[in-house]
Amino acid sequence: MINLSTQISTNIIILVLIVLISLNGLARDSQSAKDYNQLANEQITLGNYLEAYKLANLAREQSIMDNNQVELANALKYIGTSFYLLADYNSALNYYQQSFLIYEQLSDIDNQVRLLSHQANIYSDLNDYSTAIEIEEAAIKLSNQNSKSTPLYHGLFLNYAYDLGKSGAYLQALEEYKKVKPLIENSNELMAYYTIQLAEVHRTHKKSKIAEEVINTAISITKDVFEPLYFDALLEKAKIQIINQQYSKSIALSEQAVEYYSENKRLSKLADAYDVLYKSYENLNQLSKALQYLKEKHRILDETQDIRTQLYAEAIAIERQLDDNRKQINEIRKKQEKREETYLKKIAQLQWAIIIMSLIFTLGLVIIVQRTRVKRQNFE
Repeated sequence: MINLSTQISTNIIILVLIVLISLNGLARDSQSAKDYNQLANEQITLGNYLEAYKLANLAREQSIMDNNQVELANALKYIGTSFYLLADYNSALNYYQQSFLIYEQLSDIDNQVRLLSHQANIYSDLNDYSTAIEIEEAAIKLSNQNSKSTPLYHGLFLNYAYDLGKSGAYLQALEEYKKVKPLIENSNELMAYYTIQLAEVHRTHKKSKIAEEVINTAISITKDVFEPLYFDALLEKAKIQIINQQYSKSIALSEQAVEYYSENKRLSKLADAYDVLYKSYENLNQLSKALQYLKEKHRILDETQDIRTQLYAEAIAIERQLDDNRKQINEIRKKQEKREETYLKKIAQLQWAIIIMSLIFTLGLVIIVQRTRVKRQNFE
């Protein structure tokens, strides 16, 4: 009988522990801001910038409620990238700067460098190369605190050299490209970016012979391996042929690029290719053809602008709605914290109640068993 009561008591205690663990699991269960950020990043890669913005906003709100600074910084970064790709550079810079400040507090050097690089890219796109270079130099100084043997830092060094070249500092740019080359020689993809950039810098400074040699290397690296970069290299060679006054060659190369960019909906590159065709035919005095491609260029630019305007309008509408609801979100957060506090108290009370009931039940069972045993002894 004593063995039976001990076994029953043990089973009850195990049951109580299972219940307590389950209740604690329910209390901890919550939606992850990290999941939203991962989805946002995927949508950026796919070119769905508005969807990426929406997901990053969900991550932002969830990370605020969870007081998760890491995911808040990531969310702000993805919101900034969404605005950058929608061509709202001011909003992009604003979110990048907010994200940078959090990464700075977290002592996350890699992401600080990444955010500075993103900001420099914006100024480079705006042809403000002096500001881009200033930011990149700050990022390089910061990178001295970390290992530089990663694609993040290699990309930074490449862009720094490129912006130097575009700003007019040709010889300094060549020195920087010389420094970065040994770091990336084992990566065909990075070497493709390197050669395409370097060719453009040479072309910008009218060094067409050197530019053509470099771009031929880029074409050989990317052919059958990195299709998008291969056609970017062909288009760069087409631009070099204009300087060489080889207009027919420029046209042939540009037409290949146009076909690829049209099929793959790379609209900004397609407009660039039409511009090369326009200039080539203009130099051949075939003005009707030149005008045709000039119209195509502006048609693509208008189409791109219409798409971005529509997406941007939707993003701004969401942004304003979020701003209007900020107080309500904070209020909801306070209520949720209060509910969680009450819920945890009730769980604690329930836990104690279960423990006390199980102890009472076990004690009662032991008493009954002991009495039964006494009676049997008396009867015997």
